[in-house]
Amino acid sequence: MAARLRAAVRSALRDYNAFGPAGARPSADRRTAAVLRSLLERLPAARLFVRVPVGPHRAEYTVVCGRRVAVITPPIARSAEDTGAELLPDAVADVSRLLAGAEVRGFVVWPNLPVDRISGSNAIIRHLSAPDAAGEIGRWLAEDPYTLHLPTLRRLRDRLAGESRWVLCRNRTGAPSKSDDIR
Repeated sequence: MAARLRAAVRSALRDYNAFGPAGARPSADRRTAAVLRSLLERLPAARLFVRVPVGPHRAEYTVVCGRRVAVITPPIARSAEDTGAELLPDAVADVSRLLAGAEVRGFVVWPNLPVDRISGSNAIIRHLSAPDAAGEIGRWLAEDPYTLHLPTLRRLRDRLAGESRWVLCRNRTGAPSKSDDIR
């Protein structure tokens, strides 16, 4: 029974790399979309979750790669339900509690990084300029680029499913993602 469940989940996670609420048409500003696209194209195990409910708000973009989770947001929330730079620390804390055992960091992607928002490379919340964001976030997520950590992916999927039905979005290239180690 467990082997069949694992095979079914493995199949779904290989064929799809983005998950979101049913009926939602995920959108992002041009800069954030470029960062997300780059992460999904360069990291085989990267999975994107859009508008995950955390606490009273929704984490706009959550990218999982192995046991690392990046919560990504623009500086200003796109709606009253979404997190922005101000609520990102709370969202990161909520996601950390939800995903025990995962390493979670928050990233604010700015069009132009204000000088007063520069943070150290080991900070839990990083403020990044759009041109630097894909490289910085990608290097941090790339610790385990071929591992799908199924408990983390299931918890996020279940959080979306609890809010509404979840949908799968086919990999942009149409090709399944590779995984050397599925737990």
